[in-house]
Amino acid sequence: MVTFIQFILRSGWFAKIILLILLFLSIFSWGIIFNKFRRIINIKNEGRHFLRLFKMRVNWSDLFRQSQEFIYCPFARIFRENYATLQQALASAPRGERPVTNPGVKNEISKSSLREKLELVISDEISSLERRLIFLATTVSVSPFLGLLGTVWGIMTAFLSLGTGSADIGAVGPGIFEALITTVVGLGVAIPALVAYNYLVDRIQHLETDLSEFTTELLLILEQERIL
Repeated sequence: MVTFIQFILRSGWFAKIILLILLFLSIFSWGIIFNKFRRIINIKNEGRHFLRLFKMRVNWSDLFRQSQEFIYCPFARIFRENYATLQQALASAPRGERPVTNPGVKNEISKSSLREKLELVISDEISSLERRLIFLATTVSVSPFLGLLGTVWGIMTAFLSLGTGSADIGAVGPGIFEALITTVVGLGVAIPALVAYNYLVDRIQHLETDLSEFTTELLLILEQERIL
């Protein structure tokens, strides 16, 4: 390890710049990865718990109070938005024409407009999860090219050393090392970012599908109970 660090310290200024950029990309990439993974896990755990409560519900008001305990769960947020919208429509409806007590009356909130509101909630949740993923995608694309740039520069340095008549390994070694180390580091930064990016995109797409299905199920239940 000491030899490896010494080689880096003795490398040229161009290789050091490349390695510093790759270090920056790696630190921020891992920060994003840990943050997103933690959030995905919280959503999964809270989502499982809330959906179980949703299926076992006794009444909507109790479920609404319980849903406020779930701070990471988008399913709970969709339900809260739905409940708040219906309560607002109920409060603003004329007496005797409230949707729950008189479900045949056309009220201010329709199924289509309620679905649009809930889809906005889904869109907001998905956008929040996708935030900063572009940095991972950029890291995946840029890191190998940075490593390749360092490789080309290191080989050029080695050949220049040969051109000046210094053919011994001590003269060309630093250039060869720069060529190899920047390639290795570039791939070492890009590969974990690529794996994490693909996994997170897949999880987010599955979550978006689950949220859309939950919204459809929720609206269907409300329609069956003649609330909409």
